[in-house]
Amino acid sequence: MSALQPLLNQEFSPLSLVGQVIEGKEANKQEKLANTFERYHPGMIGGDALTSAYTGFTGVQYFAPSLQALSWVGWMTSCVGEVGGAINVWVAYQEFKEAYTAYRNGDMLNMWKMVLDAFFFGLIGILMIIVSLAVKVAALGAVGAFFAANPWILPVLFFVITIPLITEIGIRVLNIATHKDLAAQLDLAAFKQVIGDQENQDKWLQSSPLRSLLSEDASLQQVSDMMETFQADMGVDAALEVFRLFELLLQHQEEAQLLEQLEKAQQKIKEWHQAQYVRLVQQIFYVVAFILSMGALTPGASARIINGTTNMAMSIANLIPLGMDIFWPFKRNVPMVVPKVEA
Repeated sequence: MSALQPLLNQEFSPLSLVGQVIEGKEANKQEKLANTFERYHPGMIGGDALTSAYTGFTGVQYFAPSLQALSWVGWMTSCVGEVGGAINVWVAYQEFKEAYTAYRNGDMLNMWKMVLDAFFFGLIGILMIIVSLAVKVAALGAVGAFFAANPWILPVLFFVITIPLITEIGIRVLNIATHKDLAAQLDLAAFKQVIGDQENQDKWLQSSPLRSLLSEDASLQQVSDMMETFQADMGVDAALEVFRLFELLLQHQEEAQLLEQLEKAQQKIKEWHQAQYVRLVQQIFYVVAFILSMGALTPGASARIINGTTNMAMSIANLIPLGMDIFWPFKRNVPMVVPKVEA
């Protein structure tokens, strides 16, 4: 008999509590996914597309100055900028909402990242609207002339907006690379070697981050808080699969079932890690754009080529999250945060 069996026979055993949290968390996740508006948020998807188009149009005009003389190009750039700016302000509002959910869950890293991100998204959105309107409104002509004479301002702002994201992503990637994240602490590869050996399975469990849930004093609140710790570190999908593996262990399921669930957990963790590296690539494009924009200020530099390249880099950087916002609702830069299971 497993050394953990006496705990599992109690009415409010770890097995019972873990089952409740998994069921509640899955229900909260499905409720989020059922909200089509938030799942495919037109503000975020539209913001990605239009901001990418705005910076792309601007970049093309630096490479081909003759296009600036065409009125339709100026009007198209202006319209894209106005709509894209308005959408960015809308995205900022959405980020504030998700930041509050992250705060309720105790996910401070995501919360602060989204609050700062929302502030700068709103600022860039307002700036895009003002600069775009300057093409049509004579009273704003001086504003348009100022930004035309100082094209480095927008890349600098986009770089500033990356600081909270770079901090968050940097912490995650550093922990992944140095094996300090929860996935590394779980050491699922080591667990795979002891599947079927009840004594060693128990030893692995007792040394894992989940060991605190095996106490006879464990509560629903404690199990729910642990779920949030895992969600914050590896995303909701991986967290759920890890907890399902934990549940099967407590149920003393057969080796085949444990192995199947282990592979599911490892796959979701792998997908989470890959998403962090994709997000990092996006931020690298912003950093490159910022460095290039500073180069345009040096004497003798070809400002036209540098500013064109800078805007194209920003266009690519804004295009990358388009796929993330469509296909990765829980791993994108402004993630759908699944509410915690309340005790």
